[in-house]
Amino acid sequence: MAGTGEHHQTFLSLHTLRVSWTLRVFHAAATMEDMRRKPLRAGTSAPGATVIEATLQQYTNTIVSTLQEKQNEIVSSVRQEEQRLQAERQAIQSDREAMEADLEAKTAKLDQERATFEAEKKSVAAMNKVLKSKLKLDVGGTPSTTSRTTLTSVPGSMLETMFSGRHVLQEDEEGRVFIDRDGEKFKLVLEYLRSPTSFSLDGLSKRDVASCLVEFEYYGLPSPVPPVPPLDLKMNVYNGGYTKRNLQDDKCTITHGNSGSWGWGVGAEVLADDAVWKMRVNQMSTLMMGVIVNATPSSQNAHADATFAGWNQAGYFYQARGNHAPGWPGWQQGDEAIFALNASARTLTVHLKRTRQSYTYSNLPAGNEGQWRVCADFNANTNVVLSAPTDEEIALVK
Repeated sequence: MAGTGEHHQTFLSLHTLRVSWTLRVFHAAATMEDMRRKPLRAGTSAPGATVIEATLQQYTNTIVSTLQEKQNEIVSSVRQEEQRLQAERQAIQSDREAMEADLEAKTAKLDQERATFEAEKKSVAAMNKVLKSKLKLDVGGTPSTTSRTTLTSVPGSMLETMFSGRHVLQEDEEGRVFIDRDGEKFKLVLEYLRSPTSFSLDGLSKRDVASCLVEFEYYGLPSPVPPVPPLDLKMNVYNGGYTKRNLQDDKCTITHGNSGSWGWGVGAEVLADDAVWKMRVNQMSTLMMGVIVNATPSSQNAHADATFAGWNQAGYFYQARGNHAPGWPGWQQGDEAIFALNASARTLTVHLKRTRQSYTYSNLPAGNEGQWRVCADFNANTNVVLSAPTDEEIALVK
């Protein structure tokens, strides 16, 4: 280093100076001694001891002063060099700490990236496991095997979401994914997913159809029951002074308040040939509910019209002014019923929720396809509500 070389040079200079002055002192002392010993020339005198001592003292003082100055220079230079070296050490320490901090940060980042990479590897491995073409399921204890393509064929369904690969699924020791639902009904769900256009619930009991629809709804799948044409709930009423109608949202309420006269409500629009509708009896005395062809029966008793067909409160099916279908229990206050018309088959079916049974009349007048209307015929204080049924309710009569 430059400071070290300068110090070395200073020490050499000081040493040389010491040697030089020492030689001078010895030389002066030798000269004085020689002068005392040699014979004096004529007219000269030998220098006295005091002069010699003074001369030596002068040399000595000069040497000491010079040496002191050089020593002070060296001490100052050494201190400056120490300060410079201390500053360099501090700078080096600061650089080292910065490098260590940078290395620690980079190491932490690398560790984080490594952890992220490992997590992604596990995620990809799990996704690959989920996305394998063959999947084994355990639905309510019933094992089944199918493909991911089948399970994800209906976008937005619960099964599509579950097996899309976006979620990690737990498997049992046999590699099966457990679903806590009805395993037998799930077989029908798979049949639908495999062949949705040809799938049908025909041949099942109405109760099984209803429970199957519950499973379809749970899995977020479209109802396999053919859609029912929209039901027009507008009604024309007779005996307007006593019979009122209120069409609100998806239901029509008919109220008759005179206990001494009959009234009726007839659909303003004809029914579809396979129409389904729902009725609730909130209050009644005498009530007949069914279908009619004539949009404006001439009599205040709609059931007296030759085209009327329906069930009454007395326990029979009334059609063409006659009583039919024994076994019908009759209407009661609080009843809910689902009606289904099959004009081509000339049948009218009603499912009474109170008895959990369906009743079908199979001899509607021929030639009236596309002409049937909803009809309610009543006497005394009556309040009935017509509305569109749910898919589960439709399944009770389809």
